[in-house]
Amino acid sequence: MAELPSRTHAHLVVAAVRVLDHTENHPPTDAEIAALLRWHEDKIRVVTHGLEEFGALEAIKSPFEVRYRVGDHTRLDELRDDDVDDSISREMKEWEQRSKSDQENLERMFGSMPGSGPKEDPTEDLEKDFGDFARRKPKNPFEG
Repeated sequence: MAELPSRTHAHLVVAAVRVLDHTENHPPTDAEIAALLRWHEDKIRVVTHGLEEFGALEAIKSPFEVRYRVGDHTRLDELRDDDVDDSISREMKEWEQRSKSDQENLERMFGSMPGSGPKEDPTEDLEKDFGDFARRKPKNPFEG
């Protein structure tokens, strides 16, 4: 079974199918839906295929193209909300939490080692050693 889109995306695609069917007087293709919604055509194909299998859209297939007509639009309310995290987002959040705790553990383990504090600027010593040199007036080579 194809992946189902979010409720908002499904409503947008079904609304686009209705509008294009009304304005063009024929069921729209993926390209027409993509042009109206300003989405990539591949994204539209994934959404329309999922909605077709779900029953919200009906596909009219010919050897050259696939057109869509609204099916059982009441099923759109069964789709997941947009604010529900998908599995990839959930895994990314878990990974971020793990890496943050690992970083804290490393800082706790190595943070108390000598030399782990703020580093001294190596140019400070050079400024102390050569500070007088820069302020001295150069000797005239022609004077004896």
